[in-house]
Amino acid sequence: MLVRLHPIVCTLVLTALLLPGSPALAQVAEILIVPVGKGQAFEPTAKVATAMARLLNKGAKVPVAALYFPFPASPPPSKRSVRKAVKLRKQLRRAFDQMAYAKAARLADKLRDIEKDMMKRGRGSKGYVAALHYLAAIAQSNDKIKKSFKYMNDAVLFNNKPPSKATFNPEVLRLHQRVMAERSAAGKLTLESSPAGLIWFNNTLEGLAVGKLKKPAGLYLVRYFRPGHIPRKRWVRVKAHRERDLATVLNKDESPEPEIIGQLRKDAKGKDPGDTIKKLALEQASIHVVLVGATRGCKPDKCTISVAWAEEDVWKLKKKARLKGDVKKVALSLMPELKLRATQPDEDEQQEIARQKAEKEKKRRKLAATPLTVSQCITNSQCPARHKCEAGRCVKHVPVTKKWWFWTIVGAAVVGATVGIAVPLSMPDSPVIEVR
Repeated sequence: MLVRLHPIVCTLVLTALLLPGSPALAQVAEILIVPVGKGQAFEPTAKVATAMARLLNKGAKVPVAALYFPFPASPPPSKRSVRKAVKLRKQLRRAFDQMAYAKAARLADKLRDIEKDMMKRGRGSKGYVAALHYLAAIAQSNDKIKKSFKYMNDAVLFNNKPPSKATFNPEVLRLHQRVMAERSAAGKLTLESSPAGLIWFNNTLEGLAVGKLKKPAGLYLVRYFRPGHIPRKRWVRVKAHRERDLATVLNKDESPEPEIIGQLRKDAKGKDPGDTIKKLALEQASIHVVLVGATRGCKPDKCTISVAWAEEDVWKLKKKARLKGDVKKVALSLMPELKLRATQPDEDEQQEIARQKAEKEKKRRKLAATPLTVSQCITNSQCPARHKCEAGRCVKHVPVTKKWWFWTIVGAAVVGATVGIAVPLSMPDSPVIEVR
C-alpha cells in the first residue's frame, strides 16, 4: 500500500534523520520551544525562548521543556573511516575476549579517536560509547580506578545505558552504577560567542552562548551556530569544581538558515497549526510547540516578541510583549497556565495519595454510619439506620428485645410457667395474674 506524504512532511522526516541537532536525537519533552526570529530578531527571540525553557524546567523532576533548533548537516564521514572503524571494532572484541588487555587498550584508543572525528561529521555516539566502555573495563582490570571512572563518566554523558552484560563482567556494571550515583560534581563555564549564537552540548541545545553555566564534569562535543554563519564544533572537557572560559567567534556565511525554521515561521501566521508543527509534535511526543518570533523592526536591545503556542492541532495562545531588558518578566507574560504531565505525581506519590484518599473515605463512611441523636426529617428514609422519623425528628428506634424490662418479663414467664402462671409479653398498665 502506497501512502503519499505532503512535501513539507517529507522534508521534516529527512531533516529529523540527518541533522545531529534534530529532534530525532534530542531529548523528548512535553513542550518544544523554537526561536524563529530572523536576522537581528534571532538573538532576542533566542533569549526569550531560553528563558521560557528554564522557567518551565525550574523545580520539575524531569525536563518539561526543550529548546529546538536544527544544527546544519555536516558532510558525512568518509567510507574509509567507516570501514576502518568496523575493522578496529572486530579486532578490539577479539583481543578483549582473549584478555590481551594491552593490545585491546591500543585498539580502543584508536577506535575512540576515529569515532570522535566521525561524530563531528554527524555520526551517532554508539561506537564512541562502546569504545569508552572497553577502555573503562581495561583500566579497571589494571587497578587504574581514576581512569576507569573517567572513561565511564564520558560514556554516560552521551548514553547512560549500562554496558553489555554479555561482554563485560559484573565489576564493570557496578562501576557504571557508581558513576551514575556520583555524577553530582560539576564545573562552571563562562560562555561567550561573537556574534551571539546557539550552543549545543552533546546534541542538547542549551540556548544562547552567553553568561555562566554549570555542567557535570566530563568531555562534551560542543557546537555553535547562528543563521548566516559558519557552524563550529569542538571537544571540551569540563573539570569538577573548576571554572573555564568558553569563547568562540562565528564567521559569516552565505548558507541559508535551516529550511524547517522558515516553514515553522510561515505556520505561525496561519489560522491553524500547519503540517510542520503537527509533525514536529508527533515526532517528539510533545503536547505543545511554542514558536517565539518577533515583529518587524526588531533589534537586539529593543524588540516586540510574538509567541504562537500550539497545543496538539489548535492554537492555544497568540500573544505579544515588548522586550526592553527583563527577559524573564517577558517570558512569564507569554506563558499560559498549563497542567503538565511532568509536574504530575510519580507512581509512589500517586500510591500515597490513593492511600490517604481511601483512609478519608473510610472515616467518612464510619462517621456517616454513626447514629444521630437528633436531626430534622420528614420521612424515615432521611434518618440513619435504626432511626425513625417522629414529629419531624430522627429518633433512635430500640427493639423490644433490647428494652430493660423485656428479659425481666421473660424470666418471670419462665418461672410462672412452672407454677401455672401466665405472664403477658407486653407491659400492661398494671400487672394481671391469672390462676388456672
